[in-house]
Amino acid sequence: ILNSAGKLFLGDGNTDKSVASFRQALHEAETRRNDEQKHVAELNLANALSAKGKSDEAMVLYDKIVRKRELKLSKIFFLALVNKSQLLLKLGQIEEANKILRKIEATHSASADDVRGTVYLLLGNVAMLNGEIDKALGYYEDSLDVADDDLNSLVQAKKCISLAHVSSGQYDKAISTLDDLLEDLSSQSTECKSTNLSKAEIWNFMARVYKKQGNLPQAKNFAKLGKYALAQLLSYHAHL
Repeated sequence: ILNSAGKLFLGDGNTDKSVASFRQALHEAETRRNDEQKHVAELNLANALSAKGKSDEAMVLYDKIVRKRELKLSKIFFLALVNKSQLLLKLGQIEEANKILRKIEATHSASADDVRGTVYLLLGNVAMLNGEIDKALGYYEDSLDVADDDLNSLVQAKKCISLAHVSSGQYDKAISTLDDLLEDLSSQSTECKSTNLSKAEIWNFMARVYKKQGNLPQAKNFAKLGKYALAQLLSYHAHL
């Protein structure tokens, strides 16, 4: 329950409550000598600390997890490595992050397969930082290939693909990718907060792409859609 509450707080951007909840979850797991829940709480706490900007504390926890023999090559082991690499990228330590991601990419393990899509996305981000747009697109396409029916993974991959197209000045391809993504989101039988938020972000992004392309009428139309959608989400959140 405490781990679930922490994730909800983190999803809402309340990092203080998230950290507090995960710390309590870790304390309870240690008190009850529940190693499985302890490892989960440690990873969750590291992620929350990273989101809060407590990079040093987060890094200590990530390293603590990956050094545990009993977790070697487990799903939590690879999640910790991936999240550590994300933090390293945020801190500008690109080469160190790249080394970790390359090792995961070369690992043949079912547990590594669980994070492979994210690894490809991050390797694509590294390529983008190095100005290697074609290479980045290749990694983003690889991430899309392993997304399967995971909507969140599909959204992340297609957003990255469209960003790469914008970086290379291929605005039509970027818009086409975003149109496809909106179709994917609209095909969902039920709409939730995350789906509507994704739509709002995509509309705002399309507005910027059309502006770069010089199509101001379309830019204004999509800016209005994005602004209205965000206002609706904020109003709903305030009501809750």
